[in-house]
Amino acid sequence: MEDITSDQPIEQTEPNKCANCGSSWIEQGYPTPLCSDCRQRFIKFPIPGLIKLFGLAIVAIVLISMIRLPQNISLGIHKARGEKAFKNRQYQTAQDEFGSVLKTAPQYTSAKMNRAMSSFYLQDYKSLLSDLGELEGKEIENQGLYSQLVNISNQLTDYLPSDTFLTMQQASADSSGAIPVKKLQNFIAKKPDEVYALLALASSYFNTKEYTLADSILSGILKKDPGHLTALALMTTTKRELNQFDESIEYCDKLISLNKESIYGISSKARTFLKMQKDKEALKLALQAKEIKKDDPYNLATLALVYHFSNMMKQRDELISRAANDSTTSSYFEFVNDVITNKIKFR
Repeated sequence: MEDITSDQPIEQTEPNKCANCGSSWIEQGYPTPLCSDCRQRFIKFPIPGLIKLFGLAIVAIVLISMIRLPQNISLGIHKARGEKAFKNRQYQTAQDEFGSVLKTAPQYTSAKMNRAMSSFYLQDYKSLLSDLGELEGKEIENQGLYSQLVNISNQLTDYLPSDTFLTMQQASADSSGAIPVKKLQNFIAKKPDEVYALLALASSYFNTKEYTLADSILSGILKKDPGHLTALALMTTTKRELNQFDESIEYCDKLISLNKESIYGISSKARTFLKMQKDKEALKLALQAKEIKKDDPYNLATLALVYHFSNMMKQRDELISRAANDSTTSSYFEFVNDVITNKIKFR
C-alpha cells in the first residue's frame, strides 16, 4: 500500500502584493497592503442611497429632539408646579401653571381638568365653564380626577342662577339690574332651596345696610354648606359692618383655608384689620394679596384704603389715578373715594 504525499507548497498571501488586485506596486506605510489605485477606490467607495437616507433620518430625529427638549422640560416644570400648588390649595398659582401647560399642549386633558377645578375655587366661572365645555365628550382615564371634577360640577347649581331665576330677573330687574326685594322674597317663597336666590336677597339687604337680615340668610346657607365660597365672602363683610371683627376674621380665615390664595379672603381680612386700626397688619395682608395677583381690583382698592389711613398719600393717589383710567377697576374705587371725602365713615 502506497503512502500518498504532496510535494506542492500551500499558497499564502504575499505581503508585498496588493491584497485586492495582486499588484506588486503597493503603497507603503499602511497595515493593509494595497496599491495606490485600489486604496483610492476603497476611500471613494460609494455609500448606498438607503444608508444615506437612514443617516439623514437619524440626524433629523436628533435635531427635532434637541429643539423640543427645552419645550418638554418647560412643560414638565409647569405641570409639576401646578400639581403641587393644587395639592397645597394655592389655586391661583395652580390655574396659572396649568394654563401654561395648555398653551403648549392644548389637548392635555388632566391639565384642563385641574385648571377647571382651580377656577372653581377662584370663583372664575367663565374659565370653569369654558374648560368644562371643552372636556365634554372626552375620554378620561384618571377616574380619581374625574370624580373630583364631577363633585365640583354638581356644586355649581348653588353658585349659578337657574333658568327660572334668570327669567324672573329679566322680567323684574330695574335699569341698574337690581331686582326688587319683594320679587326676590316671592321667588324664594316658591323655591326656598335655591341658594343663588338666597344669596341675591342677602346681597340686597347688605346694599341697603340691613346687615342683620343679611347675616341671618347667610348663616342659614352656611349651616347647610359650611364651605360655600360666596356665602363666606359676603359674611366677611357683613360681620365687619356689624363691628363683629373677630367673627369677620374667622370667616376670612375659613375662606383662606379653602384657598390659600383667596384674594378676597386676604383682602377682606385686611379691611377688617384696617377698621380695627391695625394698619400695619392690614398693609402686610394687602401687599401679600398683590403678590399673588397684582391687578385684582378689590385688593387694589383695599390697598388704596390702607395707604390712605397710613398717610401714604403718594402711593394712594397713584392707585386712584391708575384706576380712573381702567373701567374694570374704577367701580371698586367708588367706595375708596367716598371714604376719602368723608361721604362714608369707615372707622
